[in-house]
Amino acid sequence: MRKRKIYSLLKLLNPEKRARLTAYLDSPYHNTSRTLRKFWQQWQEKVLSQPEDVAVTEAEFVAGTKLKISRIDALCWELTVAVRKFWAVEKLAESPMLEAVLFGKAVLDSGGGTPVTQRFLPQLVQELERQPASPEQSLAIFYARLQLLESRINERISDEDWIGHFARANVHLENFTQATQLRIGAAAANIAAIYRQADTDPETAFYRSFLDHAPAEAPTVLIALYRNILEMILHPSQAATFRESIRLLDANGNRIQPMLCHEIYSYLLNFAIQQLNRGATDFLHPVFELYRSLDRNDMVLVRGQVAPQRFKNIVSLAGRAGETKWAEKFIDKYVTYLPPERKALALRYSRGVLHFYQGNYRTAIAHFHAVIEAPVDDPFYGLDARLFLWKSFFEHREALSAEEVDEMYRLYDSFRLYISRHKTISESHRRNYRNLIRLFKRYLQYTYEPDLTRRKKGLQQLHRKLDDIQGFANKTWFHQRLEQELAQLDDP
Repeated sequence: MRKRKIYSLLKLLNPEKRARLTAYLDSPYHNTSRTLRKFWQQWQEKVLSQPEDVAVTEAEFVAGTKLKISRIDALCWELTVAVRKFWAVEKLAESPMLEAVLFGKAVLDSGGGTPVTQRFLPQLVQELERQPASPEQSLAIFYARLQLLESRINERISDEDWIGHFARANVHLENFTQATQLRIGAAAANIAAIYRQADTDPETAFYRSFLDHAPAEAPTVLIALYRNILEMILHPSQAATFRESIRLLDANGNRIQPMLCHEIYSYLLNFAIQQLNRGATDFLHPVFELYRSLDRNDMVLVRGQVAPQRFKNIVSLAGRAGETKWAEKFIDKYVTYLPPERKALALRYSRGVLHFYQGNYRTAIAHFHAVIEAPVDDPFYGLDARLFLWKSFFEHREALSAEEVDEMYRLYDSFRLYISRHKTISESHRRNYRNLIRLFKRYLQYTYEPDLTRRKKGLQQLHRKLDDIQGFANKTWFHQRLEQELAQLDDP
């Protein structure tokens, strides 16, 4: 027997949640049906404990029990409803703010203007004000203050007190409105910037005007952060605003709702990485500080895991910033939180990156060979491993054997074929990597050119061409290497 809906629903529960569901159904507060409790026990023993390919008939299910087959459909529906209510209670437990708001509404609905209500509501407002900042928190405080005013309608309160109560409630409503407008504005401006429509998009013009007329001082940290984000998206040269946002987030991250905190970190990281990709090397250490702030504020994990892409990006950037000891500690701290199916590959790649930035090129080459040979569904591992392998060969080219020099040259064809075969790679990334391998191949040829005059002339041409190209992967590293080569030729 496989009642599809309830079976699919119950399979979503891990063993820990199944145990909590059992406790939920055992509680007379949530469930008074003994039959439903026994039915759930039967499901665990006779259905959920079986492998996926084993079917249980209705006759087998009711064997040894007093259940009747005719009751199974009704009990399946009752269990489905109970599981959905259980999930609602679980979500409620995750949000003390929501729980407090609903409890406050229940008190008002049942008590009106009773002394119990009047004692409770000030405590509710205080509890809400202690919750992590979010637009919803401001709105909840506004409603709680209105409820508090409603409960005191029959009291003799001076006009001054009434005005004060309304003013405080209105502040929270204003905060909700501003934070929501800025959050929506940041999302809209970001989409317009991605599709290069910022100059023609009417919403962007509206949010520029909104910023121009905003008060000089933001009323809350959350509003200040979203205002800064919108400012950075609309005016990408705002490096000072970026640094101020890092300071605010680092000092107040634990007072902001985690989901919003992740969102703000993502905006700041995207902004900084865009600046790095444009060649603004002064953003390298601020980006590293942003990653370090993520770690300090326990914001690296999302739903108990670290995304492999984020893991490799953090290690790579820490290496570029010269923070290899910190990167080693980061790997050791978070490797257990990688998804099990990606852990080995992400660890191998990250160790290779670490060895590259530590100057252990032989060891790095072995790691990147292993990544390239491993089966992988993420094409960027293949792209980035080939790029680091090429750079590892190049960085100690004087010590390479003849076979290794040949392999370094053959990487051009390997790279080109890999880009052509993987259709999931976006056109912009294809362009960036194709520009890289085309110029890098010429760079290798000029590096091994024995005539110093021709070598210098070729490298100067490459330098000019690199400045003119818009899309180019690893542009900063390539630019630095060209300048070093040219400086050595000018001062032999």
